[in-house]
Amino acid sequence: MLADKADAQPSPYSFPHDDQVVGPEGKVLPSCRDTPRSEAFQGLVVAVTPNEMVLEQVGRLAWHTTPTQVILVGAGPERYLPDPPCNDCSLLGLDHAHRDIGLAPREIETLGWKATSTAQLHIDSLAVPAAHRLTQGGQGLKTFATLFAAARPLVGLCAVGAARTALERSIDYARTCIQHGKPLAGHQLIQDKLARMACDVDSARLLCWRALAMVDSGQRAEAEAAMAKVFATEAAVRVTSEAIQIHGSNGIAVDTGIERLLRNARMATMPEGTSEMQRLIIGRGLTGVSAF
Repeated sequence: MLADKADAQPSPYSFPHDDQVVGPEGKVLPSCRDTPRSEAFQGLVVAVTPNEMVLEQVGRLAWHTTPTQVILVGAGPERYLPDPPCNDCSLLGLDHAHRDIGLAPREIETLGWKATSTAQLHIDSLAVPAAHRLTQGGQGLKTFATLFAAARPLVGLCAVGAARTALERSIDYARTCIQHGKPLAGHQLIQDKLARMACDVDSARLLCWRALAMVDSGQRAEAEAAMAKVFATEAAVRVTSEAIQIHGSNGIAVDTGIERLLRNARMATMPEGTSEMQRLIIGRGLTGVSAF
C-alpha cells in the first residue's frame, strides 16, 4: 500500500518550477513537457543479482498513474527499454520508501480524477530488493497484458458511474424545473436527450460486464475489453455533456457538481490506453492484422 504523503521519505529531488526537475546533484532533468511518451525509460539499464535488481541509468516516464506502486522493466542483464522486444520483463512493486534512493515521482495536476495520483517518474540508480519483484522472469509482460483485460472494463465502469450519476441528476432536474409553464421533462427535445443518455449508460454497463465475465471465466477478452473501455468512456463524455446542456447555466456552475462529472468522464478516456489505441486492438481482433 502507498504511504500517506505526510509519511513519505524526503526526496533528493526538487521541483522549483512546473517545467523543471532538479536532481540530488543539482542536475536539471527533463520534465513531462519535453518527454514524449515513446521515450519513456529509453536507455534504462537493468542488472539482475540474486538479491536485487539494479536500475543503473537515469530513466524517465511521464503520465504514470499511481507511480510508486508498479513498474514494468526488463529482467535480463543490460536490457535496454523499450527498443528490444520485452520478452523477459518483470513487474516491480515500489513505494515511497524508495524516494530517497532514486525514485522521484513528480505529481502532475490533471483535469479530473483528483483522488488518484498521476506523475512523472524519474529513476536514478535505483536498487530494488528481490522481494519487490512481483513476477518470475519472463512473466512480467504477459501478466501486464492480462491485467489490461480486467483494468480496461473497470475503467469503463468508473465512467459508467459518472454517466449514471449525470443521467439520474438530469432526470430529477427535468422533472422539477419548470419551463414555459410545464416541467422541463415535458419538452420533446429533453426527452430525446434523456433517452439517448439512458441507452448509452445501459449499453456501456453491459459491455463492461460482458468483458469482465469473460475474464472471470478465463476466456481471452482483449477485443471485448477494448470495446468496453472505448464505448463506456466515450459514452460517459456524451452523457455528462448532455447533462450540462439539460441543466443550462446550472450545469457549468462548480457548485452543482455537474461539470466535475464531465471532467472525470473525459479523464477516463486516457488511462489503460486511449480510445485510438482501443480501436486498433478491436480492429486487430476482427481482422487478425495488426496496424500498430
